[in-house]
Amino acid sequence: MELIHESEAPAWLVNLDLELARRKDHLTAPAAMQKFRNIFKDGFDAPSYTSKERDYKWTAHCLWNDSLNREEYTRLLSNEEWEEIVVRALAVEAKTNLLSPYEKMPLRDALKTSAAAKTFCRGLYDLIYGDDGFENRFDRFTGTLEALPQPKSSTVKWPIQTFFPFIAMPGNHLFLKPEVTNQAAERRGYQLNYKSEPNWLTYSCLLKFARIVKDELVSAGLNPRDMIDIQSYIWVTGDDTY
Repeated sequence: MELIHESEAPAWLVNLDLELARRKDHLTAPAAMQKFRNIFKDGFDAPSYTSKERDYKWTAHCLWNDSLNREEYTRLLSNEEWEEIVVRALAVEAKTNLLSPYEKMPLRDALKTSAAAKTFCRGLYDLIYGDDGFENRFDRFTGTLEALPQPKSSTVKWPIQTFFPFIAMPGNHLFLKPEVTNQAAERRGYQLNYKSEPNWLTYSCLLKFARIVKDELVSAGLNPRDMIDIQSYIWVTGDDTY
């Protein structure tokens, strides 16, 4: 695998995998944008795009801001209202279809005891509102998921790891659905350094990929508002059912 690294190239070439770029289903940036426009003629402003891809994610974001903003979440933690925090967090998740049943149910099952709820609530607060760098918070949240009373394969998954940062902070964070996200990146010739268990290297590569995609879209006059639009675009260009 021949990679072009950060010290050797401009930003748009970082993590370019020349072998992936030779795939038969390789998509150039213009080809990816054309696929998106073939489905949503008016791009991110298309009513069909808004109703099908954006609205429900934004609704979940608004519910998070209403029910688990920093002030309210801090109050609930201070009062040790673990079960109430879990109810609110799962209500946010239920507004979307981002987690599959194989991810939803293990998470719900893992949070049924007060001790597990306490562990999760503290870990989630730290992930979203912690004071130190996001890499450290990301790694600690992986540890939180590992500590839940479920087999690791049930709770330590990319969709669960990345759902809440994406919904709570859509200006900066991206949701990772492994198969489609990895396929979209590989079709663009981009190497995510993907591993099945959550890890910072893969996630940091995903954020770089998102910045590259955003720059391409802005240059072409398709202006994504946030990572919700970026995630939707990656999904559409990576999913064979579209």
